[in-house]
Amino acid sequence: MHKLMRYIKGYEKQALLAPLFKMLEACFELFVPLVIASIIDTGIKNEDAAFIWTRCGLLVLLAAIGLASSLTAQWFSAKAALGFGTALRKDLFRHIGTLSYSELDGIGTPTLVTRMTSDINQVQSGLNLFLRLFLRSPFIVFGSIVMAFIVSPKAAVIFVVTIPLLSIVVFGIMLITMPLYRKVQGSLDGILGITRENLTGVRVIRAFGREEQEKDRFEEDNGLLVRSQLLVGKISALMNPLTYVMINLAVVVILNTGAVQIHLGNMQQGDVVALVNYMNQILIELVKLANLIIQVFVNELGTDTVAAWGTFAKIDAVYWMVVNAFGISITTFVGQNFGAGKVRRMRKSVGVCMVMAYAGALLVSGVLYALAGPLYRLFTTDEGVVRIGVDMMHFLLPSYFMYVVIGILSGALRGAGRVLVPMLLTCGGVCMIRIIWMFGVFPTHSGINTIMLSYPVSWGITAVLFIIYYFMKFPKKESQI
Repeated sequence: MHKLMRYIKGYEKQALLAPLFKMLEACFELFVPLVIASIIDTGIKNEDAAFIWTRCGLLVLLAAIGLASSLTAQWFSAKAALGFGTALRKDLFRHIGTLSYSELDGIGTPTLVTRMTSDINQVQSGLNLFLRLFLRSPFIVFGSIVMAFIVSPKAAVIFVVTIPLLSIVVFGIMLITMPLYRKVQGSLDGILGITRENLTGVRVIRAFGREEQEKDRFEEDNGLLVRSQLLVGKISALMNPLTYVMINLAVVVILNTGAVQIHLGNMQQGDVVALVNYMNQILIELVKLANLIIQVFVNELGTDTVAAWGTFAKIDAVYWMVVNAFGISITTFVGQNFGAGKVRRMRKSVGVCMVMAYAGALLVSGVLYALAGPLYRLFTTDEGVVRIGVDMMHFLLPSYFMYVVIGILSGALRGAGRVLVPMLLTCGGVCMIRIIWMFGVFPTHSGINTIMLSYPVSWGITAVLFIIYYFMKFPKKESQI
C-alpha cells in the first residue's frame, strides 16, 4: 500500500484536511448527548421553557457546524481520491505500453482490463472511504468512552468491556475474509480469460467441435467463483447481526445500571439517555463498516449502479435523521412517564409521536421523491448515474413509511423497560431477513431491484412483529408498571 501513496503527490493538503474536518465534525457530535441530557435534567425537570429553547438553538448550531465540516471533508476527500485514481490509471496505462508481447500474453488481457477498470475504481473508492473514516470512526468510538467516563465512571466500565469485544468481531471477520477475497479475485480473472478465449477463438472451437467442452469448462470455473463469493459473503454477513446483538445487550446493561444509580441518587435520567446515545454513536460507526457488505453485491452491477447507490445513501440520510429524532424523543418521554406511573400519557404520547413522525416522514420523502433528479445532479453530471439513482429513489421512498412504525414503537417499548425483545426483533427482522434475502434470492434474481426489495420486505415483516408485541406488552394500566 505504501507504494501506492506516491500517487497522492499533489493532493497532500486535501488528504490531510479531509480527515481533520471529519474529526472536527465528530467533536461536535460528541457534545450533542450532553446537551440533550441537560435539557432533560434541567429544562424539562424544572419546566424551564427558555432553557429548553436555548439548548435547542445550541443543538441546531452544532448540527450546522457539523454539516459544514462534513461537506468540506467530503469535498477534500473526493478531490484527493479522484486525483489519486487519475495518476494511478495514467501510470498503469504507461507501464502496460512498455510490456513486451510475451509479457502481455503471460499476464493476460482480461487481467489487464480488470486492473485498469474495476480494480482502480475500487482502490479510488477505498481511499475516499479511508480519508473520511480514518479519524472519524476511531475518534467517535474512543471519544464516546471518554465522555461516558465524564457522565458516569461506573457505567462507563460497560463501554470498556464492549468495545474490545466489538473490535474482536469486526477485525476478526475482516482478517478471515481478506484472503478469501483474493481467491475470489483470482477466480474472476480466470472467468474473464475463458470468456475472452471463447470469443476470440470461436471459429476454432466450432471447427473442432469443442462447444460442449468449453461450456463445461466455463460452468466449472463459474461454479467455483459462485461458491467462493457465497462463502466470503456469508462470513462477512455475520458482522451486522453480531455487532447489533452486542451493542443492544450493552444498552440493556446500561439501562439496568442506570436505573440502580438513579435510585441511589448517583445519576440523573438525562445521564442514562446520554450513555445510550454514546453507545448508539458507536453502533452507527460500526454499522457504516458492516453496511459495506451490501456494497459487495452492488459492486457486481456496474460502475453507474455503484455510483448511484452511494449517492442515494447520502441523500436519504436526511430522512433517517428525522425518523431517528422522533424515536429518541418518544423513548425519553415514555421513560419519564413510566417512572411517574402515568400510563395514559405514555399511550397518548405514542399516538401523537406516531402522527408527527408520519407527517415529517411523508413531507421529507415527498420532497426527496419530487426533487430526485436535481438532488442527484448536485453530486454527479453523469446522466446514466442520475437515471439509475432516480429509479432507486422512486422505488424505495414510497416504502419508507413502514420504518416509522419500527422507530416509534421500538423507542416507546425501550422507554417502558422492554429492551431485550425489541432488540431481538430489530436484529432478526431488519438484519437477518435481509441477509437471508441476499443469499437466498439474489443469486437467482441478481439485480439492483432485488437488493432494494430486501429493504421493504424486512421493514414490513419487522413492523408487523413490533405492532403485535406492542399491543401484547405495552402497559395498558398503572398496575402493569
